[in-house]
Amino acid sequence: MKPTIVGVDPGTTVGLCVLDFRGKVLRIFSQKNISQAEIVKEILKHGKPIIISTDKKKVPDYVQGLGSSLGCRVYTPKEDLKSEEKSRVVDEQGLREEINDDHQKDACASALFAFKRFKDSIERIEKEAKKKPSAKVFQKVFVDNSNIKKALREEVEENRDENDKSRKAEKEVKKSARERKVDSELQERYKKIKRQIKSLEKNNTLLKNKIQRMSSKEKSKEKDKLKQIKEEVRKVVRNNDAERRLLRNLLSNLREHNSKLKRKLKARKAHQNKLKGLAVDEKKGCCWYCKELNEKEFKTMDLDKNNEIIVKEITNIKNSIIKELKERKTELRYKEGNKKIINQLKEEGINLSNIEGLKLTIFKNLAFFNKKAKEDIIKKKSIMEDIIQEYKHKRKKS
Repeated sequence: MKPTIVGVDPGTTVGLCVLDFRGKVLRIFSQKNISQAEIVKEILKHGKPIIISTDKKKVPDYVQGLGSSLGCRVYTPKEDLKSEEKSRVVDEQGLREEINDDHQKDACASALFAFKRFKDSIERIEKEAKKKPSAKVFQKVFVDNSNIKKALREEVEENRDENDKSRKAEKEVKKSARERKVDSELQERYKKIKRQIKSLEKNNTLLKNKIQRMSSKEKSKEKDKLKQIKEEVRKVVRNNDAERRLLRNLLSNLREHNSKLKRKLKARKAHQNKLKGLAVDEKKGCCWYCKELNEKEFKTMDLDKNNEIIVKEITNIKNSIIKELKERKTELRYKEGNKKIINQLKEEGINLSNIEGLKLTIFKNLAFFNKKAKEDIIKKKSIMEDIIQEYKHKRKKS
């Protein structure tokens, strides 16, 4: 997907303008009473949004929420854009004829001012890249605040990994094709042997009939021939029985291998279906998840990307982990745990909240949940803790 800059004018009528990273207008749009989901769908038609902008100094809640759901960097001017400034920048780009209302004009001005702000950075990234950088590179630089060289290097490594996976998949397909070919050849050979045996049995019957019509001397000669043929038939049958057993074993192994491949493919599709819709739904929240906060699981979490962790049960936690949680001001949520250790963490100044009762969808080391439900539970638990503490304080005084 190509990287884009999105200008938004929120309100009852929403204005929208989408630019590519060359400043070319891809879409100008406005509609009354349109849902945020429809706006997201309209934006994603034209590429991967990297920057979302507004003409106001203070970010409107609507734009902030839209930016969060799309994973964009939100850009605002130092001061609210004046009407004459917006008209001037729109006229400079020759967009006057394409704009139908003030909502579209405000959205276009927001996007164009953002493009001017980031134009030099875009050109620098493209200059340092050996080939046209993907939207992922711009996402890492503008949204994740990654170093340009590091982002470009990671893209090269990711492309190399993808190529390796592609080659591996191609090898699997070729291997499967070869196995199917061997399967087919073995079956054809088995049929050929059956035909050979049938032909020999037919000849045997013909010879028996011929012997019955012969004299004693002739019969003796033919009987010798018949014995020789029978011995040949038995030899072929013995050899073919061994070969048939070998063929059956090979066929059984091939079918078992194909069944394993099908089960792996089914499991992979199930994982993909599980993730569908979770990333785009603005009501859904996502953070790191582990059963116990041990060193092995802690190392898999990139706290620069997401500073919130849900732990199923808090048990003994190493001092080195506590120190890092404290330095990074990590938000630690838990469902159950050792009261003594929980109190120790609170004394250390760790941001700790009980979320018992929150419904989670777990995928690998990630937890997905309803944002509002989480906030309600944390608020309710906090109120209960305050009441308990106040009651304990009164008991001490009395």
